Amino acid sequence: MLSIRRFAHRSFAWLFASFHPSGLPARGADTAPGPVSLERGQWLSMDHGGGKVVTCTHGHVWVTQAGDPRDVLIAEGESFACDLDTLTFVQAINKDAEVVVRDRR
Repeated sequence: MLSIRRFAHRSFAWLFASFHPSGLPARGADTAPGPVSLERGQWLSMDHGGGKVVTCTHGHVWVTQAGDPRDVLIAEGESFACDLDTLTFVQAINKDAEVVVRDRR
């Protein structure tokens, strides 16, 4: 399940998601087959990010996976393969961004 929610600060996003993971409005891959536009500060969440590849097609995004101490920043044209099957966030940083999320093949 993909969900989009806008928060100004990422720690609040983590707090919100940890208490209300099912309360986020759903935007699944079947309803958003193409690129997903994110405004600066807006984030996309995936309940189970493992096996997904996030490609940034515009701007810069921050990717983090629950339980993973890494902060992954990807720029336009770069991709990141999510390697943990946990709650995963993708957030537009500095300016608006666009991402494509697909299954790893």
